[in-house]
Amino acid sequence: MELDSSVLATSVSQVITLSLRHPRQSIPLQKWTFKNEPVIKIGRSPFNQVILHSAVVSRYHLELRYQGRYWEAISLGHNGTYLHGHLIKRALVLDGMVISLAISGPQLKINLGSPIVKPLLKTEAIDTPLTQQQDLDLRATFIREVDIFPD
Repeated sequence: MELDSSVLATSVSQVITLSLRHPRQSIPLQKWTFKNEPVIKIGRSPFNQVILHSAVVSRYHLELRYQGRYWEAISLGHNGTYLHGHLIKRALVLDGMVISLAISGPQLKINLGSPIVKPLLKTEAIDTPLTQQQDLDLRATFIREVDIFPD
């Protein structure tokens, strides 16, 4: 799987937090936060930074690698690593994603420590529906024809 760097944010923090999720609830059982670690190793072995005691987790199951502008997850485990129920070998790490170590194994939620982005425009919910004329006026404001090749 080739990673497309054009979809990446311009500044991704190297801070990453891993949360071991409860098997039946979405609450964290344990958290690990890493800063300026280029490789984070996850598995049963005591030589990993994140040690998980589960029979379905390999000694060296998963590596998270910081690639300068993005994080990449690399599966090394015999029972596989899953994202949204799909077996992965490599995947771009996105903020808030949840991966499973083996199909029925522990789940880790990954949070990237990127800066908080505030919206440029204030948005508010509209309580009353727009009239047809208001809808047309809004569309005319934001959608207009632009002549790219003037005569």
